[in-house]
Amino acid sequence: MRHHDHDGSQHVGEPSQRRPIRAVAGEAGPAFGAALAAGRPDALGRGGLLHLQRAAGNAGVGSLMEDEAPSPAPAAATLQRDPVQPATVEIKREVAREAVRYLRGLRDFLRSVRQGAAVALGRNPTVADADRVAGEFNQRRVQTYLAKGKSVYRAQHVTQQADDPVVGELRAAYTDFLSEVRTAADAALDIAHRARFDTRTREEPAYGETLVRWLEATGFRAPMLTGRRGFTPAESAASATYERDLAAVLARLPYVNLVGAGAAARVIDALGGAQSRVAPDASGHATLGPLAPALAAQVTEAAETAREVRNTVADAVVVLDDAAAALTAWTADPTGPATSAAGAALQRFFRTSDTDYGQLIASRLSIMSRELGGGGSLYLHMPFQAQGQQGTCEVASVLGESPVPYEIVLCRRPNPGRRNADTLTLLHELAHAVVPGRGTRERAGPDSRPLDWAYAGERLLTRMATEQALANAESYAELAFTLAGRAGALRSIPVDVVRHCSPAEADTALDAVAWAQSLHRRAVSHIDGWRLHRRQTGEYPADARARVSTAFGGDRTDTEIDEIFADMVIIQQNATTWSIPLTLDCERAGSARCPTGVAAATSGWNIEADSARRRSGSAGGAKRWVCPGFFGLDTSGRNRVALALAVLYLPVVTHPENTLRYGRLAQLIWDIPPPPAAGLAEHQAADAAAGGRPPARPAPQPAGGGTRP
Repeated sequence: MRHHDHDGSQHVGEPSQRRPIRAVAGEAGPAFGAALAAGRPDALGRGGLLHLQRAAGNAGVGSLMEDEAPSPAPAAATLQRDPVQPATVEIKREVAREAVRYLRGLRDFLRSVRQGAAVALGRNPTVADADRVAGEFNQRRVQTYLAKGKSVYRAQHVTQQADDPVVGELRAAYTDFLSEVRTAADAALDIAHRARFDTRTREEPAYGETLVRWLEATGFRAPMLTGRRGFTPAESAASATYERDLAAVLARLPYVNLVGAGAAARVIDALGGAQSRVAPDASGHATLGPLAPALAAQVTEAAETAREVRNTVADAVVVLDDAAAALTAWTADPTGPATSAAGAALQRFFRTSDTDYGQLIASRLSIMSRELGGGGSLYLHMPFQAQGQQGTCEVASVLGESPVPYEIVLCRRPNPGRRNADTLTLLHELAHAVVPGRGTRERAGPDSRPLDWAYAGERLLTRMATEQALANAESYAELAFTLAGRAGALRSIPVDVVRHCSPAEADTALDAVAWAQSLHRRAVSHIDGWRLHRRQTGEYPADARARVSTAFGGDRTDTEIDEIFADMVIIQQNATTWSIPLTLDCERAGSARCPTGVAAATSGWNIEADSARRRSGSAGGAKRWVCPGFFGLDTSGRNRVALALAVLYLPVVTHPENTLRYGRLAQLIWDIPPPPAAGLAEHQAADAAAGGRPPARPAPQPAGGGTRP
C-alpha cells in the first residue's frame, strides 16, 4: 500500500537529494527500521554516511560503526548513555533525526492502512465484509507496527544525551505515532465488532493486550524522562496529546484480560510509570510535573483495580490447587484417616463416595486452576459495553458473571475486606465459564454448562443427585472451599426436620422443600427481567403473559400480573421464608388434619394438589403436617405443595390462596433439569475427548448461567 509524504522539510546542511518518507517507511524495507532499532548509523544510507564523514571525519564515523554493533534495544530500566564525544554525538543526532522521519512515516503509513480498511469496509458492511477486513486489519497488525515504532524510539533515545534538543523531537514524533496506534487499535476493534462472533471474541482480549503494550511503550514513562532538565514546546504539546490518549486508554482498560499472575502485574507496572507530564509553568517554560489530579485519580483507580483482581485471582488459584490435591489424595487412600475430611466433603456436595467421580472432579478443579492461572483461553475482564452486545452487570453489587463460556466479567473491584466471599464468587463464575463441554452430551453452550440450580445457603446444594451437582456451579465452588480448609467461610444451610415418617418418606419431603426453594428463586430472577420490561415499555412481554396464563388457567391483565409477581418477589425477599429450619410431621390417613384430597396442612390451611383453602376455625401458627396424599403426587406436585408449606404462614403475601399457582408458574419458568450425562462413563469419555483443550467460546444465546449474589 502506498502513502503520501506529509513531511517535506529539510535541515540545514543536509544533502538536497533526501529520500522521501515513503522510502523511509516503506521502500527502505525492514532493514532500515532494524538499523534504527539497533541504533546503527547505517540507517543513514551511503549518502548520509559520506556527508557525516566530511563533517566529522573518518575516524569519528569509523569508531561509531565499530561501537554500535546490532543488538536488541535495551530495557528502559537499564538505559546507559555513551560518553560525550563531539564527533559521534553529531552522527548519533543525525541518525535520531532519521528516526524522527521514520516514526512520522510509520505513523502516516498506519493511518493510511486504517483509512484503507474503512474504505474497504464500506458504508453498509455485512458481517462477511467486516470479517474479511478484520482478517487484514486487526490487533495483531497494529501490535506489529507498535513494536516497530517502540524499538526505534527506545534504541535512538538511549544514544542521545538527555538534554539534547533531538530528544524532544524524538519524543514528539513518537507520541504522534503512538496516538495513531491507539486510534488504529480502536478502529480495528470497531470493525471486529461488526464481524462474526468468534472474530469479535478473539479481537477483544487482543485489543486489551494492545492497550497494555501502548502503556508500556509511552515516551512519558519515568525512565524515558530521567536526566532531562529542560523540555521543548514540542514536548509540551506531545504531552497534551499523550494525556488525551491516556484518558481514552484508561476508559477502555476493561478489555484487558486479567487472568494469570503476570497480566495484572503488567497493568500495574505500566500505570505506575504513567504518572508524569510536561506542561508550561507560570512563566511559560515547559517543565516536568505530575498528571492533572483528575487523570492521576483515574490512573490510581485503574491500578488499584488491577491489584485487587490479581490478589483475588491468586487466592482462587491457591484454593483450587489445595482442593485438587486434597481430593487426589483421598482417591489414592479413601479409607485413611488423613483423607476422611475430603471424602466427607465430596459426599456432602456431590453425594458420592466413588473414587472415580473423585478423580473426575479433581481433574475439573485442576482445569479451573489452569484457566484462571492463564494457561488456557479464559477471558477475565472488567465490564465494557461493546457495539452490538447486550449489556452485562445489571446488578452492579455482584462481583461478576459469566455471560458465555470461557468469559467472566467482573462487575466491580474485589474488596480486600471480604476476600473469602469474593474468591468464592469468582470460583462459582469460573465453574460456569470453564466446566462446560466436559462431561456433557453437547459442546459448550448456555444450556450444557453448569447453571445455578442451587446457590450458597440453599437446601438443594446438599440434596442434589451426583449428576445434578455436576451441572451446578456452586457445588464446585463450595467443594473447593471446603477441601481447602475454608468451610467456615460458607453460608450455613438450614437443617429441616421431618418426624414420624419412614427414612424414605423423610428424604422425599426434604427433597421437595429443597427444590421448591431453588426453583422459586430462579423463577424470581427471571421475573425481575419481565418487571424491568414492563417499566420500560408499559407492558409485559408475550412469554410472561403466556406462562401466567398457563399457570392460572386463563389470561390475566397486566395489573393482575403485577400482583402475582409482587407476591412471588415478597416470598423470595422475606427474611424468614427460607432461612428458618422447617419442622414437618407426617400424619396418618384419615386424621382430622389430613382429610381426603389434602396433601399437606398448616395450622391455618389445607393444601391440596392445586389449591390451598383456609381451615375453618383455625388459629393460625406455623405447624406443618405432611399427609399420605403428598407421597402419591408426582415430583412437580410435591414441589408445589412444599412451597405452600413454607409460605402459607407469611402475613405479607397478598394472595396466599394462589401459592400453588405460584409454584406452578415457577416450574413453567425453570423446572428440574435433566442430568448432564447418564453416568460416570459418559462423563469420563467426554472429558477425555476434550483432551484439556477448551472449545471455542460460542455466541451467547437466551438462557444460561446467571449471576451469583
